[in-house]
Amino acid sequence: MASTILSSSDVLESALGFWEVTEIAAAGIVLVGVIGEFLADFTKIVASQRSKERLGKLSTLVLILGLTVEVVALVRTSQLSGLITAQFHREAAMARRDAENAKATAKGFESHIAEANSRANSAEAQVASANALSRDAQSRVKVAESRIAEARGRIAEAEARSSEARSMAEHERLERLRLEAQVAPRRLTPDQKAAITNSCRPFSRHLFSHRSIEIVTYALDQEAAVLAQQIREALSSAGLTVDFKLANVMPLGGFMTGIQVTGPESQRDLVLGVAVSLLKDGKLAVIGPRFTGPDSKVSILIGVKPIT
Repeated sequence: MASTILSSSDVLESALGFWEVTEIAAAGIVLVGVIGEFLADFTKIVASQRSKERLGKLSTLVLILGLTVEVVALVRTSQLSGLITAQFHREAAMARRDAENAKATAKGFESHIAEANSRANSAEAQVASANALSRDAQSRVKVAESRIAEARGRIAEAEARSSEARSMAEHERLERLRLEAQVAPRRLTPDQKAAITNSCRPFSRHLFSHRSIEIVTYALDQEAAVLAQQIREALSSAGLTVDFKLANVMPLGGFMTGIQVTGPESQRDLVLGVAVSLLKDGKLAVIGPRFTGPDSKVSILIGVKPIT
């Protein structure tokens, strides 16, 4: 039976040695995580902010992994220390029992009694050592728990910085889209051209004759010239006769922005219909409309693109 107890004690001590080595390895992993966080937060080795955030998160995960393994190893070490302590207690009890039996059966076996007492003293010393190991393990568990709490705080801080970075990126994207919209040329999509054609078709005839309209642009305004060509195609498809005066106006002292539809009061329906169609169907900036003298023509002046 004694050999069985010694064998069990050897197994426990072997397991205790394994978990102590595991604890040391976990401490090394924790050190790697701390070094990674230091490089991400306090050095300029990593240039980009995105790389710093990735390194910081990876280092935090490594730190949590190391701390978790360290906690498990500490708990397991504490458990094994308790088992070894109990084993030593049993060995001490057996040693005392053997000593008492030796005294009762033969007073001449004093050497055996002394040996048993020696074993008991050794077991007690080992118990004291095991208790010290247990207290040390408990202290390390508390330190590990503190490090885990600190790591969680770092994760929360990293997530907050990541959220702020995403918000800034979204703001920059919206600002870029706004600037692109400002500098993008005015163009009609096929659906918008079809909608203008359908809206203006009822105004294309008057007293069994086709009605006419002129389209005018400023000289040297290529953006307006392309838009004017699209409007001409849409109105021509609606049945209107279009007088296309490309680059026909030379601005002197100023120019108009947006699009203005003008014409005589007698053709109010055509003036209003074209202006509303360009505004609603074409999504264009339309000024007016404005009504002119009775002998004037219905005209569309395509000015410079307005900057909003």
